[in-house]
Amino acid sequence: MATAVSICSNALLKLGSRAISSFTDGTDMATLCANIYPEVRDSLLRTHLWNFAIKRTQLAAETTTPSWGYSYQHVLPGDYMRLIQVEDEFDYTIENGRILCDFTPINIVYVYKNEDTATYDSLFVELLTQKMVAELAYAVTRSDSKAQAEMTKYAAMAKYARNIDSTEAPFPAYEDYPLLSTRFGGDY
Repeated sequence: MATAVSICSNALLKLGSRAISSFTDGTDMATLCANIYPEVRDSLLRTHLWNFAIKRTQLAAETTTPSWGYSYQHVLPGDYMRLIQVEDEFDYTIENGRILCDFTPINIVYVYKNEDTATYDSLFVELLTQKMVAELAYAVTRSDSKAQAEMTKYAAMAKYARNIDSTEAPFPAYEDYPLLSTRFGGDY
């Protein structure tokens, strides 16, 4: 099972460096990994609707309402990374950590900050490792060409991993979708 430390260690090993035993083992590489791993993981989570990082929840409105434009505002969850859907709501906006709309409560589906590596898909672990390789490449090798080559590998791997992950979720049904009814004149 992958851990944050093993992901970083594998990335370092791929670059010809020594593995780390923890983020606090006192080495420069451990400190570097501890600093960049959370940001790399979080940015990678935001880039795709990873099946292992999706949650559903219901949000109640705050007592404070928006100054104008919408009737309610709902605070986004603390582990929120990216919105996927606001159920039955076509008119909303996200501002300053809140969803503004005209309904309450609202049900949302979102990508969350999943820090539990035990739940990560194996392709995501490989992708995250490769992204760490790309991010660490210059610091370890002092080679711009090596860093660029590793980023190119990451980009190719990202397409593959996202494609595989996407095929595991069904396409959304378009039943009772008002735009289709209007476009096709009733039943479609």
